[in-house]
Amino acid sequence: MGIQDWRQKINDNECLTSNGKLVGYTLANYFRVGRETFPSIATLEICSQLSRNTVLRAIKELQAENMINVICKVRKNKSSKQNHYEFIGATIEPLNEPSNEPSNEPSIIGSTIAPEIDNKINKKSKIKKDTNVSKKEIDYSILNLSPELLEEFKKHRKNKKVVESQYALELIDSQLKKLEQNDITRTEAVQEMILRGWAAIKSDWILKEKSKEIKQETRLYPEPSYLPMD
Repeated sequence: MGIQDWRQKINDNECLTSNGKLVGYTLANYFRVGRETFPSIATLEICSQLSRNTVLRAIKELQAENMINVICKVRKNKSSKQNHYEFIGATIEPLNEPSNEPSNEPSIIGSTIAPEIDNKINKKSKIKKDTNVSKKEIDYSILNLSPELLEEFKKHRKNKKVVESQYALELIDSQLKKLEQNDITRTEAVQEMILRGWAAIKSDWILKEKSKEIKQETRLYPEPSYLPMD
C-alpha cells in the first residue's frame, strides 16, 4: 500500500475523529522509505494547529485503528526520549515531504488534505472574517450622539467586554427615547451610564437615581416656610 493509499484509508476511516485524521495527515508528510519518522509533539502541534493533549489523543486513536506503530527511543545525547512512527502498510514516499527534526516549522504545502480537515484548519480565520463583517454592519447613528460621546460610548462598551450587535443598540435607543419623555437627554443618559460603570442603559435605573438625587437635595435644601403676617 502506498502512502497516498494510506492517507485515503485514514480519510475513509469512520472511527477516527477529525483531529485523528488531521494528525495522521500531518505525520504522513514526514514519511520516507528506509528512514525513520520522528517529528516532535511540538512540531505536530504547529502543523496541525492543535493543542498538545489533542495531538496525543489523536496519536492514540491512530494506534487503536492500527494505522501506526509508536516506538519510544532515547535520543543520541541520551537527554530525553522521542517517539518514532511506523506507518503500517505504507511503502511509497509522498510527492512533497518536509525534513524531520530539528526544524519545528516544516512545510505542509502539497500534502493531500481531506476537505473536512482543511475546513478545520481554516476555522479560526473564517470566524475572524465573519466577525469583521458583522462589525461593519452595525449602525451607531440610531443613538444620535455627538461624535465625541459616541467614541466614549464605544470605548466603554469595549472595556466592559460587551459583544456589540445592532439589536443591542436598538434596545438602548428605545430606553433613551423613554428617558427623553422624562426630560432626560441622550447625552445625560449615556454620561450617567459611563460614570456608574453600567454596560447598558435602562430607563428605570436612571429615573431611580434621579429620584434619589431630588430627594437628597430636598433634605439638604428644604423650601423656606413663611409665617403668616398679621
